[in-house]
Amino acid sequence: MRSCIITVSPAMGNETYDYLVSRVHARFGEDVACTRVNDAELLGGFYMELDGTVYDMTVNTRLDQAKRAFDAERTVDA
Repeated sequence: MRSCIITVSPAMGNETYDYLVSRVHARFGEDVACTRVNDAELLGGFYMELDGTVYDMTVNTRLDQAKRAFDAERTVDA
């Protein structure tokens, strides 16, 4: 059995989490045991670790990427 740790916002409902786990099983197989970890710092989305690979689909990361892109554009225009 492989282990998958899924870190989510505590605001994520059980139905949404269950859907996420079903997608993990569809993509990676039924032999994956998922563990939910709540992180109050997350605004939304999820962070998943499976087989040494990290999948970061958090809102926090998307906002950080947008900020860096905006800052880079502003630097070029200056």
